[in-house]
Amino acid sequence: MLLRFGAANHGSINEYAELSLIASEAIKDSGPMLFEPEGLKERVLPVVLIYGANASGKTTVYTSLSTMRRHVLDSFTRTGPADPVFRRPFALDPAAAKQPTRFDCDFLLDGIRYHFGFEATDQEYTREWMYYFPGGNRRSLYYRDVQNPHIDFGKSLKGRNRAIEEFTRKNSLFLSAAAQNAHPQLTQVFSYFSEKIQTVSAAINLTSIKKKLGQGIDSRILQFLTRADTGIIAADVQKTSPSASQLELYKKIVTVINSQLGENVSSEPPQEEVKISFGHAGITGDPVYLDFETESRGTVRLLDLLRGALAVIDNGGVLIIDELDVSLHTLLALELVEMFSKTSTNKGQAQLIATTHDTNVLCSQSIRRDQIWFCEKSNVGATHFYPLTKIRTRNTDNLEKGYLQGRYGAIPYLGSVEALLGLEQ
Repeated sequence: MLLRFGAANHGSINEYAELSLIASEAIKDSGPMLFEPEGLKERVLPVVLIYGANASGKTTVYTSLSTMRRHVLDSFTRTGPADPVFRRPFALDPAAAKQPTRFDCDFLLDGIRYHFGFEATDQEYTREWMYYFPGGNRRSLYYRDVQNPHIDFGKSLKGRNRAIEEFTRKNSLFLSAAAQNAHPQLTQVFSYFSEKIQTVSAAINLTSIKKKLGQGIDSRILQFLTRADTGIIAADVQKTSPSASQLELYKKIVTVINSQLGENVSSEPPQEEVKISFGHAGITGDPVYLDFETESRGTVRLLDLLRGALAVIDNGGVLIIDELDVSLHTLLALELVEMFSKTSTNKGQAQLIATTHDTNVLCSQSIRRDQIWFCEKSNVGATHFYPLTKIRTRNTDNLEKGYLQGRYGAIPYLGSVEALLGLEQ
């Protein structure tokens, strides 16, 4: 369960900013269930929605957590010894390129709170740290600083720590190196990032979505699609493996290319092909199957969102969606929000973080004021984000109307249409 995360010097975020999923004790609104994890004094929110004008930095909030996850998963296995550290510092201040990028987060794992973070330049990870709170008491697991010759390991961290430190490169995280070497404690933390954090970008990539759906289409997705009046009542997934003759032909072609042209083409055989089609209710009532590629953008988007939502609802974790409203009707967006907000549909205490422009969701009875966050840019183009609870409101306020009127900020300022088109005298 995610409690908070923060970032600095990443994308449009310059100075450190954080987003919290801890419920406000001052808010007494009726609304969704709140999680009450054992061993944690605070209650935790199931959903956070982030609003803001175009180019305000909402996607940067999304990429903050997805990029942090990428560092954890890939820094040791997919980075060569001489490769730079992947990062995208704040571009509007030349000094930012020389400053480190920072990511950190707090989460619950097996009922214990963890705090993990790191800082990195283009060349190396300059700091990395991890603490945990058994019984509510903070204990250090390790602290790494480029200024010190060795990592400072806490007494609570058992395992081959010094041995793993020896082959932890300056451009890889110690956490990543430890997990690849089956560290008994840190592998569990690594698994949190690999298995419990799911992302869905705003882009609708047919190839990527088809690959994910090729692993199997949950019957609950079909039920949702049918109920949403998409016309879909069935699905068919067929996998075709290459024949023996195709494999033999491939090997011959590779051999000729390598011998005649001096190339080094991989001899790995072609993978199985996946064909997905959906059955639409025909005039007779029987399904008429249409190829996946012919489905509307809205249907494809809904398939991708439902797949990600069910994955975290079944297994626990957090789903981060960039632009929830892309190609999605507002009522379907509300259904997804409510799916995470009810005990009956979210027994695994999964969480949803989504950026959106859909103001209709602000009227939902499933949303409390502390679940609404806003993104704005300063006069130097730097993103900062803040919760609605920072603004004086009443529980009887029409939040959608107040937002569109500009009472909470985070909206575009255009002036009159004449001024916008340069026609104003």
